[in-house]
Order: sequence, then structure tokens, then C-alpha cells
Amino acid sequence: MNESNRPIIAFDFDGVIRIPNARPGQEYRDNILTAEIAISEDAFPTEHHMPPLWDEHGLWRERHSFSGVAIDWIRSLLTRDVEVVWATTWVHYVNQHFAGPLGLPTLPVAVVNDGIHDEDAIIWKARQLAEYRPGHPLLWIDDEIEPTWAGAFHLVRRQGGGDATRYHRVTDRECGFTPADADACEQWLSTWL
Repeated sequence: MNESNRPIIAFDFDGVIRIPNARPGQEYRDNILTAEIAISEDAFPTEHHMPPLWDEHGLWRERHSFSGVAIDWIRSLLTRDVEVVWATTWVHYVNQHFAGPLGLPTLPVAVVNDGIHDEDAIIWKARQLAEYRPGHPLLWIDDEIEPTWAGAFHLVRRQGGGDATRYHRVTDRECGFTPADADACEQWLSTWL
């Protein structure tokens, strides 16, 4: 694969990979992984996040649920030399807290706290992803993409030579990224591999 057209897949985290915990008795659903995660107060994102209830040691411990389909698909992308990046309000903390327990390597973070405050997380992500590695085909996977902001994202990417930009909206936050989502994203990817 030519490095100049190496595809990039940008993943949101909450609602795509990390999903709400099931009601008691429904924890073990198909394609759902769980892991106990401990997060310290000094290693928690401040932008676009409400702080959880910290314990007396400044920790938040909870069992989290994740889309096993998303984790497996990310692993398959990495074996095919697709660049996988994070596009999440967790910024670099996603690697610190979640990558290891999910068996994922540290991945590049495509959206960062850049000092510009956007009221909406999607605007913040769209603005930064629009300028991420211009000229490369890019697929943005998120559960909160709005068509109006997706249009602006496409326009800026096209101006940078990124006419192969697409977005995919995950529609079921309870399940996160599903086999149907993987199939739809594979169709886009097949044109670049």
C-alpha cells in the first residue's frame, strides 16, 4: 500500500466502543466485553466530561462494558496496516485507561485539547479531524455525528485533498459498534486496500 493513500479510521470511544453497563442480570450479552477500570482524578479529561464520584483516594473504580465487535475490528485493521486513531473526548487518557485492558496497543490521538473551546464535542472533533493528515482517505466513526457538521468536515477535508472522507454513525449506544457497522465500514475500506 502506498503510504500517501494509507486509509485512516478515526474511532470515537463512548457509545461506539464503551457502552452503558447492562441492567443487573443482563451483563453477559453477545459481543460485549467487560473490564474493571480504575481511573485517578488527576488522569481524567476535563473537556466535555462531567467528573464521576471519586472515592476518598481520588479514584473511580467501575466495571465497564465494551463492544467486542469494535475491539476485534480494530485488531483486524491493525494487521492490515490501516492507521487507527482515537477521535474521543477522552483524548490521550483513552490509551492510559482503556487500551491495555482491552488488549489494544497505544494508538495515535487525532483530537487533542488544543486550547480552543468548542461548546459541542462533535464540533471540536470535526474541526480537528478535518485537518488531520490531509490527502489520506479517512473514515470517522462516532455515535453523535450530525449531518450539518459532517458537511463542514467533508468540505475542509476536500480542500486539503481528502475527497475520500466518510463518516459512519453508530446508531445504537446500548450495543455500540455492531457487526452491521463493521460490514458498512468494510465496504468503504475495500476501495482502499
